[in-house]
Amino acid sequence: MSSSQQERIPHVILLWLGLLLPPLAWTVQMGVLYMLQPWECLHPDRVALSNPISLLAILIAVAGGVVAWRRWHALREPAPEPMEQLRSRGRFMALLGVLLSAMFALVIIAQWIPNHLLSPCPL
Repeated sequence: MSSSQQERIPHVILLWLGLLLPPLAWTVQMGVLYMLQPWECLHPDRVALSNPISLLAILIAVAGGVVAWRRWHALREPAPEPMEQLRSRGRFMALLGVLLSAMFALVIIAQWIPNHLLSPCPL
């Protein structure tokens, strides 16, 4: 592996992290909330765990957006012609990561609102 490829590996990992962290946070949040629903119904006197779990998921989704935003800003400088295609691909991935972060943060908030306002127990 050449030295330029070794230098690019951390940057590629950050691009994928910014792209995949928001949907992963939403998926884990949704699965954990479904898993905890029977427990919260059986123990209504205990503190609801859905609020901190949802807050943590929002923070993780936003962290993915921050990583993607930083990579997007780092890739804005012009590159030599052979590297321009790689940079444009990286810019696309970073911008998509920022947009996915915003979308999944809104989805997590939209799922958090009914969990916060309504009872988890069926009537």
